Amino acid sequence: MPDRSKNILFFGNDLKLVSNLQVILEKSLPGSNLVTANSLEDFNQKLSRQAFQVCLLDSSLLKNSDTSILNEVYKLTPDLPFIFLLDKEKRALGKEVLNHGAFDYLVKVDGALSALPFTIDQVLEKRPTSFRKAKEAENREAPIPQTGFFEINESSRLITFDEGLIRLVGLEEKELYKTYLTDLLPENDRDKFYVWRASVWDKSEGFHLNTQIVHPEKGVVPVELHLFPYELEKHFSGFRGYLKVSPEHPAAEEETEKKAYETPDFYYEIHNLNAYLSKGLHQLFLMKVAEIPLKYFKFQHVYLFLWDEINHRFQKEICLQNENSSIKEELRSQYFSPNEVRFLNESPSFAHFVHQSLLSDESREKVYGANGEGLFQKSEWKPGNPWKKGDRLFLSIRDSRSNLLGFLILESPEKRIPPQWVFQQLEIFSIFISTLFEGDARFQHVNNQHKRLKQLFTILGAFHLETSLSDLLREVAWSVKFSMGYNLVMLAVLSSTTHRLELKAVAVDNRQKGRILSRLRFTPDKISHFLINRFKISQSFFITQKDNPFYLIKRIYGLP
Repeated sequence: MPDRSKNILFFGNDLKLVSNLQVILEKSLPGSNLVTANSLEDFNQKLSRQAFQVCLLDSSLLKNSDTSILNEVYKLTPDLPFIFLLDKEKRALGKEVLNHGAFDYLVKVDGALSALPFTIDQVLEKRPTSFRKAKEAENREAPIPQTGFFEINESSRLITFDEGLIRLVGLEEKELYKTYLTDLLPENDRDKFYVWRASVWDKSEGFHLNTQIVHPEKGVVPVELHLFPYELEKHFSGFRGYLKVSPEHPAAEEETEKKAYETPDFYYEIHNLNAYLSKGLHQLFLMKVAEIPLKYFKFQHVYLFLWDEINHRFQKEICLQNENSSIKEELRSQYFSPNEVRFLNESPSFAHFVHQSLLSDESREKVYGANGEGLFQKSEWKPGNPWKKGDRLFLSIRDSRSNLLGFLILESPEKRIPPQWVFQQLEIFSIFISTLFEGDARFQHVNNQHKRLKQLFTILGAFHLETSLSDLLREVAWSVKFSMGYNLVMLAVLSSTTHRLELKAVAVDNRQKGRILSRLRFTPDKISHFLINRFKISQSFFITQKDNPFYLIKRIYGLP
């Protein structure tokens, strides 16, 4: 598993703030290491001793709102992302520090610092370049990319996007992350999007619109907008799509090599993958996942490996070969151990170009020693270079916690190493299928956990009027017990006659204890004062005191 430790450097002299930050980070970012510096000299020394992922700058450093010290800080470490912590009276400096290249700022008011762990996570995920590099990138002449792929939530806020979209709209990554898709569209086209969004819940149709965006350097750019809904009315819902430069724009002239790849259909097929999962066609879904790189990017062999919980290894599930290919498959392995593919966890990237050693394990140990090179060595993706025997392109399948669920291995493209944009599109493909795998895994977990509860509703509908109420309540209690995995489940009803809480059904493996427990009665006045918010968890009450009426249940059941 990847190293989740985070080294965070705090530059300031507010000791009380440092103490509060340590408490927040210990609770929300376990494993993080907060290092403090109170002068430029100390700051420089700390940087020379260890690597940091993010820096927190306290506004106490800015004397009389003078931001000149920021230039000194950037000279020392131009590539380290910064988050500013501003006093209330200096909140007007927020925009200025962003202009100086800070990733974000937080105002030190009650409750605001609770957002710091989330902001740090965003820094580590996005890792924006320094202000200087950003300015150099803006001044560098670069053609507008052909396509930009993205994902938005139901409110149209951009959640994920590729490098193509960043360059296409001409915004910095941190700006685009806070942007809504509708902010990029003309006003009339926004209305068309709103109308479609309001009706999409009745029919899963895509949205296609010829519109335009305004690039800050290139001016008006005619584009085609394509959107597709996914996981409607479920836990993971939103829209996936892409912006494509219209043919009438000069930037839409594609190279001959690029025309050979039918990418629009590629995006459409990604959208349709979810339909197989929704219908429970898991094997067909896996086949399609392996087929897409084979079909659209001219690879000759594709292998899908998934994690095997029983044998604790990654097992080959699918192997596909281009039907017109005369190249024999090179990969003979039926499984890989976590150690053999550990390089997949050493980088946040979803795509890894590596070379598989042709030597056996024994031969590698003789040549390189016990701690020498592993089975795979990282290679550099150089478009146009020959694809050597043993070259592999790995596409990781991970969940949101970076746990490796499996991977795709692509080998032997039709000609040579494909263009860089193919590498980027395949990485995006890997990210999207990862979300589908994780969403389906969560659904299956919930589905299996509550399978007996589903049966319960069937039972309730199947019982006839002549069925006794006691039998029905017993069935309910036992169904909940098996569904949730509890050792003891009791169902009580407030009697209108006795005004007591009477246990009508008890589900416990020991029948004798069950009969004793079912005779218990409680008056509401004895238990009402325990059902208060202090003990409330969601819609339940967790009671542990010994001096409560329910303690008798524990004694009968046999608990201390």
